[in-house]
Amino acid sequence: MKAKTYATIEKDFIDWVYTNHSVELSYSPLLEAYSNPGEPLDAFKARIAQTAREKRDAAIEELRTKSAKTVKALEDKMTKALDKMEVEKAEASSAKWKTVLTIGGGILGALMGRKSGIGAVGGLLTGAAATSASTAWKQGKQAATAESELERLKVDYEKLNQDIAD
Repeated sequence: MKAKTYATIEKDFIDWVYTNHSVELSYSPLLEAYSNPGEPLDAFKARIAQTAREKRDAAIEELRTKSAKTVKALEDKMTKALDKMEVEKAEASSAKWKTVLTIGGGILGALMGRKSGIGAVGGLLTGAAATSASTAWKQGKQAATAESELERLKVDYEKLNQDIAD
């Protein structure tokens, strides 16, 4: 009937249980989870597998959400690059036609008597026609640069999609 007696009996009982009985528990280090006392190993494995699938699905969904922003940004860059490439190609084509018309008009003028002979053709190549040809060449280079940028973005886009799939 004394409190000290109960404390002593409790300590002796704990020591007796510890010495005479054991409980086997399974442990999953990946999930840091233990099995319940008396839980069969198969049931523990099934519970752990379900928990692992749920965590994997959550991680995949998080990755998709995170990568969706990156994909959207890359798609926007590709759209801008495509627009730029089309503008550059149109400007290059326009500059080429302007050059052709300038040289053709000069040659036609020389043939029709505006200026005489070879000097007229030589003057064409040093004046407006040369400037026009230079502009056409620069526009062509800019169009090629814009096209290569679009191709690089397409490669990056495919690589990103492959990484997401992996």
